[in-house]
Amino acid sequence: MSMSNIAVVTSITGSKDTLVHDQKKGKAQWIAFCDTPQVSKTWTVKPAFSKFKDNRINSRVPKILIHQFIKTKYSIWIDGNIALLKTPEELIEKYLKNHDIALFKHPKRDCLYDEAIRCATAKLDDPETIIEQVSGYEKEGFAKHKGLGECGCILRRHTEQVESFNNYWWSEYTRHSVRDQISFPYAVDKAGLRVNFIDFSWKLAPDNLSAIRGDFIRIVPHIILNPLVN
Repeated sequence: MSMSNIAVVTSITGSKDTLVHDQKKGKAQWIAFCDTPQVSKTWTVKPAFSKFKDNRINSRVPKILIHQFIKTKYSIWIDGNIALLKTPEELIEKYLKNHDIALFKHPKRDCLYDEAIRCATAKLDDPETIIEQVSGYEKEGFAKHKGLGECGCILRRHTEQVESFNNYWWSEYTRHSVRDQISFPYAVDKAGLRVNFIDFSWKLAPDNLSAIRGDFIRIVPHIILNPLVN
């Protein structure tokens, strides 16, 4: 039997989440990078990246540099608290189409500068680091309101151009803020990607604890709610 050309990938570090096993698997490969032992019939569990002292950065390595961890034509990154309600094949077919990458658009903002202000004000990362980052973007002439995505679920078509994007994003992420949504639009622009920012509505799931985004993901609460942990 041939291997699927889609990989679904997640990473859980610092005990922020436990693996969500109730997934619409389809024929995709399901790979989870975890820093604690996990048993799963859904996921192939592998050791998390562990060379950084910060758990957040360790979890972002397979997220951002996903091409270094898989060999498939397509990938779907999902945060550790997400369940897919449709198969990976359905999602790639519906949302990627002629795009290089697809993700939910941000529900409140469409601008990395506005996102930076929010993150700095809420002290989700060092404000000086954030200000230095976006000041550099502004000096380069990066325009406002060029789109902002929610980076918890990312569909990619693995091409050389997307690999360049991944590398741009990683470079910006490690140089600047750990809030990866800030650097995402800049890296997209550098690589010249065709991005599908997916519109969505949301509702509470029947358990009144998790949320349904669009028609294809369910988001469950984090075990650790502090956004600085991961």
